[in-house]
Amino acid sequence: MPIALVQNFLTADIFVRTVPIVNREAFIRELRRYGRENNLVVEINFRRGKGSHCVVTLGERFTTIPQGEIAPGTLRAIRRQLGIE
Repeated sequence: MPIALVQNFLTADIFVRTVPIVNREAFIRELRRYGRENNLVVEINFRRGKGSHCVVTLGERFTTIPQGEIAPGTLRAIRRQLGIE
């Protein structure tokens, strides 16, 4: 993980871990690849999600994915819900 140096305007420099933000389409491609490699069925249902969300099923686990960019904390939670760690 790259570490970016951020100038603290009060006292000294601090280090902040930067995590890339992923969009939904890239994450779904990653899930499909992961499913193929691990012999898991990946289903994406855009009709079941509320608003602009979609429901993704990986094997027997499922979760909801928002449209657009996925924040790092949300991405970790989605991976945890799907059993990808």
